[in-house]
Amino acid sequence: MLQGPVTPPLLHQTIPDNFKATVGRRGDHPALVSCHQDARFTYADLDRLVDQTANGLLQLGLQPGDRLGLWAQNCWEWCVLPHNPEHHSKQTHDVIVFVQ
Repeated sequence: MLQGPVTPPLLHQTIPDNFKATVGRRGDHPALVSCHQDARFTYADLDRLVDQTANGLLQLGLQPGDRLGLWAQNCWEWCVLPHNPEHHSKQTHDVIVFVQ
């Protein structure tokens, strides 16, 4: 049997739950800096942008299970969109539900 490190302990939180908790604790702290775009965002900024992006996609008619193709250069905008090509419809649904 293989066993990895046991410290620090696992958080027992989903990534969205952990992000929301971080926004609550550190909302006004820097979360993302894109030097080549001269852009800086706090955790609260990112939280708001994620919600706005999700709402925009829903208003465009995107529904759970739909596929969305995106193509872009390296940019901060990737941080507010789920972009895992391995996402299944259940995972995409969970992302949309989370940001509503």
